[in-house]
Amino acid sequence: MNGSFRPEGRTNDLVMQDLASETVIYDLSNNKAFCLNETSARVWRLCNGIRTVDDIAASIGSEEIVWLALDQLSRENLLEKKSVPTDILPEISRRDVIRRVGLASLIALPVIASVVSPQSVFVQTSLLPLGSI
Repeated sequence: MNGSFRPEGRTNDLVMQDLASETVIYDLSNNKAFCLNETSARVWRLCNGIRTVDDIAASIGSEEIVWLALDQLSRENLLEKKSVPTDILPEISRRDVIRRVGLASLIALPVIASVVSPQSVFVQTSLLPLGSI
């Protein structure tokens, strides 16, 4: 793995909202919403194009967890394309990470859930005429 890689999180056309233990990111360019757990959100925020994977891993506590998060962030187009050479992301699975860091770290595994939002033209608040209720 290349720990000197400097990933950069995408910021254009994104709206971000921090919740209690999650971060919701809405991608305006494709009407897709992402829910990042605490670990994924921390990795994404640390991806500033200056910090290396080794730097991020020092903050997170595990290089394997960082690579897993970077893989997911890259797949969801939440990293700048120019900052993610395809040959640098190692093939790593959640199962491999659990084996390496142990079951105790299961809660720390990065999770990104995505939802496609309906376009505003398809969303209506009510089909009933005003005052009919």
